[in-house]
Amino acid sequence: MSAACGHKSLILTAARAYGLAIPKTRVTNERETLSTAMAEGPAIVKPVAGGAYTLDATAADAQTDWHDGRAPVPAFVQEKLRYPELRVFFVGSAPHVFEIVSDDLDYRAGRNHSIVYRGASALDGLLAKKLAALAADLGLDFCAFDLKTADDGDLRFMEVNSGPMFAAFDEVARGALCAAMIDWLMARK
Repeated sequence: MSAACGHKSLILTAARAYGLAIPKTRVTNERETLSTAMAEGPAIVKPVAGGAYTLDATAADAQTDWHDGRAPVPAFVQEKLRYPELRVFFVGSAPHVFEIVSDDLDYRAGRNHSIVYRGASALDGLLAKKLAALAADLGLDFCAFDLKTADDGDLRFMEVNSGPMFAAFDEVARGALCAAMIDWLMARK
């Protein structure tokens, strides 16, 4: 696996190089930059290092301990996207597409969401090829891409998870993810 997998800024740059649309993104710890982003339209904030839920920019601003107009650590400030969200698992080069809809900004923050297994055919062929190529370039045999819908209806690449949690998704898919992993591993035996 490429060392870049743990560096979300590099992954966004790589995704764009593969022709994937990404949301308007700033990496900053400056309150002025956050204010500028919020003035342009609805925005979200998530930590560069991960480990926390996505927050609405207004809530993040209120919760941040600002010192001289700077936060202690940088964050991603991005345009706010909407549902549906797609989580696309790759096992080898085979995609498994899940559609997520939620009332929460970050579906993981609550229980009021739905996850539906759409299989491989739910993904546009060109998009599937771009994601598979990016996964291969990163050396990922198993991963999950997160894509969310922009106001124009197009999908935006959010991130790739190199060690994604999959149990809840496998349950929705009635074991299809685990079966694909076993098949893929057995073919390499």
